[in-house]
Amino acid sequence: MGRSYTKVILVALPAPGGGGEYRFQGRADWELWTYPSGTVVLNEDGSIGLRRYRKNINAAANASEFERASKDAKGMVPGGILYAPSNPGTADRVIDGDPATWWRPSAADELGDWWLEVDLGRSGLATKIRIVFPDSAGVKPFRFFSVFAAEGARVDIKRDLFQFTRIGATTRPNTDRVVEYQLSTVAPGEATGANLVRRDTLDFALVRHLRFVADAVQSDAAVHLVVAKVESDPEVEIFTLGGKRLRILLPGDGKYWWNGRDLADEVVPPGVYICRIRVPAAAGDETAHRIINVAY
Repeated sequence: MGRSYTKVILVALPAPGGGGEYRFQGRADWELWTYPSGTVVLNEDGSIGLRRYRKNINAAANASEFERASKDAKGMVPGGILYAPSNPGTADRVIDGDPATWWRPSAADELGDWWLEVDLGRSGLATKIRIVFPDSAGVKPFRFFSVFAAEGARVDIKRDLFQFTRIGATTRPNTDRVVEYQLSTVAPGEATGANLVRRDTLDFALVRHLRFVADAVQSDAAVHLVVAKVESDPEVEIFTLGGKRLRILLPGDGKYWWNGRDLADEVVPPGVYICRIRVPAAAGDETAHRIINVAY
């Protein structure tokens, strides 16, 4: 795919009834900013273009760095293990990256409890889901299981219930240590009805939640690692001067917009804030900061 640049425009919009807005007006506003060499392109309209590197990362590994509003908890919760009815105390081992650890459901629990759900903390364009199993004395790969993914859309506006799609399942006993599922999205053509044409099959899918479900009781089965390979975009976040994260900005129409609200969707008070932009690069992530003054 030919995407190479992502624009970033940060706008702090006033609350209803307020006056004016704060906007970066041109190149001069950005030229005072120290940014990683070779990663930023200044545009005349006040926006900045960030070079996009097709770098695959494991979005499950840093899920806990992101927060979301939870209907069940009635507040902000970090990403990570969302549910694990069986043996929940060790469930986070499937995303800790440690090759010596794994999650193993309790033999005392019913099969219906042998599942876990990972919240990546943010939606991402995942290209592949990889499940890694241990295979040593006393622990073996699950022979029968299913894997589901969800974009993050709730099926109940009052609870943290999400609509999942099965992305893979075993059809015969599995003995592999590593099982991968390639993700795709079909973009339909403009015609409808009998003239419908599948215009393009994209090599990724939008993913926010992953669910691993055991389909058969197996006393020696365990899961070592759940990996969500995501093609990373620039990560744009808003912080207070004290370092508290207020908002994670998601791209829309190729741009990042801030409406002056925090993670709880409350309007932030006038003041000084920090915009942090983290850009994945071939030689490692690059980070830059910019001061934003918000006035209503």
